[in-house]
Amino acid sequence: MKLSNALYLVLATSMSNKALGVDTACITEGSEFELDGCDYETFEEGLQEYLTDNDCAHDAKTELRRIFNTNNMGAVKRSVKEICKNGWGQVDTTSFSDVDERFNPSFMNQYVSGDTFLNTETGSFEDTEEGNNIDAFRDDGAASTVMKGFPALSKCDYNSIMCCFGRDRQPNDNNGNCADPIEENCVDADPADNSNLCYVEHDLSTYSDPFAFPNDSEGDIHCHGLAWAEDENDFTAQLRFNNFFYVSLYDHMYTRGYVETSVNSDSIDMCACIEDMPPVSRSDCTEIDASATFTITYTAGSFEATAGNDLSVEFNACQGTNPSNGDDEDNDLASYVYRLNEEGKVDDTIMNKVFETLVGYAEPNDNDNEAACEAAYEAKFGTYPDVEDKKCPFGDASRLFRTEDNNPLSIEECQELCYETEGCDYFSVGLDAAPQYSGLCIGCSDPGELEDSDGFNTYEMTDKQVFPTDAPTTSSDEFDVVGKNLKCPHGSKDRLFRTADGSPLTREECYQKCYDTPGCNYFTLGVNPSSDRWKGICMGCVEGSTLQSHDGFTSYEMVVFKEDNDASSEYSLSALNMKCPQGNGRLFRTPDRSPLTKDECYQKCVDTEGCEFFTYAEGGNLPSKWEGMCMGCTAEASLSRHNGFNTYEVLAR
Repeated sequence: MKLSNALYLVLATSMSNKALGVDTACITEGSEFELDGCDYETFEEGLQEYLTDNDCAHDAKTELRRIFNTNNMGAVKRSVKEICKNGWGQVDTTSFSDVDERFNPSFMNQYVSGDTFLNTETGSFEDTEEGNNIDAFRDDGAASTVMKGFPALSKCDYNSIMCCFGRDRQPNDNNGNCADPIEENCVDADPADNSNLCYVEHDLSTYSDPFAFPNDSEGDIHCHGLAWAEDENDFTAQLRFNNFFYVSLYDHMYTRGYVETSVNSDSIDMCACIEDMPPVSRSDCTEIDASATFTITYTAGSFEATAGNDLSVEFNACQGTNPSNGDDEDNDLASYVYRLNEEGKVDDTIMNKVFETLVGYAEPNDNDNEAACEAAYEAKFGTYPDVEDKKCPFGDASRLFRTEDNNPLSIEECQELCYETEGCDYFSVGLDAAPQYSGLCIGCSDPGELEDSDGFNTYEMTDKQVFPTDAPTTSSDEFDVVGKNLKCPHGSKDRLFRTADGSPLTREECYQKCYDTPGCNYFTLGVNPSSDRWKGICMGCVEGSTLQSHDGFTSYEMVVFKEDNDASSEYSLSALNMKCPQGNGRLFRTPDRSPLTKDECYQKCVDTEGCEFFTYAEGGNLPSKWEGMCMGCTAEASLSRHNGFNTYEVLAR
């Protein structure tokens, strides 16, 4: 018997469907049902309600397998995800530049690092342009559109963002301790304290320990965050930047005046993805409560989602679950993430990674939770150091330097100053001290006993330089011998290059390499090293480098330098290894991992009102995230030392 092609196709399809356990779907062409939101969970629930109302004998999962002709629920969920994604694509969107035209992606990147006029100025937002714009957007775009993000927060691995604020800039709002007159009562004022900063990790090559903050030595800080589901179509995920706007710009900056990083450190941001924030005891939390109608239509064997024009967004304290006892726990980020995990919206990896930053997750009502900070530090680094309320002693012969009042350095800048000072064993930093001492840096040799002093933390150096003796005889008209058994410092930002093992250069060839390298002031040659593979190795380093001891290496100082034929008539070098200071006088800072050319940096300064000097990150041993970074500052700014950052004066506009 012969079968027609059409009949053969019907039988083959039937056999295939039976093999899959697939039978006839209940839904019919043109059928519709409505959802509040559109993600897989709401889609399945909406379809189930439709099937129940139409007396279908099977459930929604079975219906979806039959419609998509598969028993693979992963494939089913991916199909629904695309349907909902298309639906969400029809909802009106806004960006942060719709809040205020100045809030473009570059500005927002700088804002979360704590480095815009919003962060550094002091005073009320009442009746200011930016304050009025933020207030208006709260009840407009933030409540009725999907806000889009910006690069600094666009790729969070663990579905959470946290801000930790270290300063209150605004009086008369019943939050923090800033008060009128602001010239007296709002200088380095504090936010309401709700957390404990444990420690800050960094990428300094000359200091191997993290900076620890035992007890309350960091001063008062305020942490607040948000989290969202893994399903990108979930309300919490779609509206995460609405939530971030509310948490950062509206609720904490505009309403309370909370700004800047928790401590003055170059290694942390004010707000960041949870994995990029330093460990703290806990954080407050805001969640999204939203509604939006989507009409689902069955057509041509699949579904289409059509968004209604009725998105409504509200912001409320998170309703979480205490990880220790399962009780309800409000306004706590760790407890909210635990609830998302219990509901299957984030997996165990995400939850546990969040808990690595929120180290006091098991005790959400303990703001201080020093025990959790100490345990987290010791599990990773060893004994929690006793650095709190101590400083290099006043009037003691061991004290080597003290920076000026009201000229704050970051912790990293203070450490670097100690490293560059011969004999410096300890450095003290003003953290929770009187305003004029905030960021004050003191260095000393080992005094035997440090002085008790509230508000200062003192850290012991882990790496020290070997400072060279005076140079011996001159060996050439082109370079001088500095000394034997000395080399350009290993692991330092001052080292510009090192040639490969087993590729020896002559002294003249090594000199030429330094001559051809911008900024090279010293070169080192492997003359009689302990390993044959180091013979003829050549290294170069910048002016001001402190050479390290290493048997078999000889170092030389350049006498003749290559003329800069590419020198610009539009700007000139003003200071090597100096940068626009954090805070007063700095007008902008480009974000990490967004390099500019030097000419682009010059142009950014020219385009910025009041910018007379620009700093360009061009040191060969800078962390990769800082390469090509650009800063601008006013003529009145006092430059701060930072190896690898050079500052130029604008000559022509």
